[in-house]
Amino acid sequence: MGLGSFIYKKSVVKRWEEAKHLFFFRPSDYDGMHEDVYSFYHKGYKLNGGFYYKDNYKEDHLVIFCHGIGGGYSAYMSEINTLTDLGYKVLAFDYVGCVKSEGKNSISMCESLACLDSCIKDIKNNELYKHKKISVVGHSWGGFAASNILNFQKDLNAIVDISGFISIDSLLDSFLKGNQRIFKNDIYRYESKMNPKYVKSNALDAIKNTNARFLFIHDELDNVVPFEKNTKIIKDNVDNPNVRFIIKKGRYHQPQYSSEASSYMKEQFGEFEKKVREKKIKTLSDKIAYFKNTDWNLMTTMDLDIFKEISRTIEGE
Repeated sequence: MGLGSFIYKKSVVKRWEEAKHLFFFRPSDYDGMHEDVYSFYHKGYKLNGGFYYKDNYKEDHLVIFCHGIGGGYSAYMSEINTLTDLGYKVLAFDYVGCVKSEGKNSISMCESLACLDSCIKDIKNNELYKHKKISVVGHSWGGFAASNILNFQKDLNAIVDISGFISIDSLLDSFLKGNQRIFKNDIYRYESKMNPKYVKSNALDAIKNTNARFLFIHDELDNVVPFEKNTKIIKDNVDNPNVRFIIKKGRYHQPQYSSEASSYMKEQFGEFEKKVREKKIKTLSDKIAYFKNTDWNLMTTMDLDIFKEISRTIEGE
């Protein structure tokens, strides 16, 4: 393994846990939410998650939610709750090496796609779910999985990619800055070795080879997954009535959040990062104290208009 791969593995594909200084909602925090524990195996690792739903959910649909990097799906309980409010049963799980699931690390950045493929294969072998309309919603790392899964699972209902990168190649172009670009080939070889089946997958190919409905949601000012190198490429190269776009400006990497939530998040984390740089926040206790009075309900308020468009995509309206 080369130097670039070593740095990449240590900083990007390490094991991810919940950040101890942040707050995470649980299913019990939401009125009427039910949780059924769910597990399946991927490359010999047990991956854990659950089905989330409320009374009178739409029995012919199943929505799989794919989380982003940095933790697990517990960081997305507000998104999951909003989908259940819209009448969907939602399946969410942690990828290998993340929070509830087994694995000493998350293996590679292809792994969100590989884990999703294993999940859908498992679901299709389950008599309770094999005949349902399966849709996938994912954010960032999970957006990559969502927009690429149709290269491997052809008969899905709908795909919603929120702030996702369209391929490993586009990810590396976005992730590597300046002199770091000399490591691109080294890292790509690492990704190829870890997941040869998935490393060349590209969302453009998925769109060309399916009649499923797609919705891409992205912010022009996204500072994590650049719009120009990802969703804009799809927008500029795809002429398909089944593919729609919601482009925001000023919500950065969370365009599914309300404007108020985005502003509050920018303010809270901007000040936090400033204090870290100034060494006014050094320890875990300092971090916990900083976020002690944070309004997490405001921080995670969803844009309901966007979720109505997600529902329209799932329903084919």
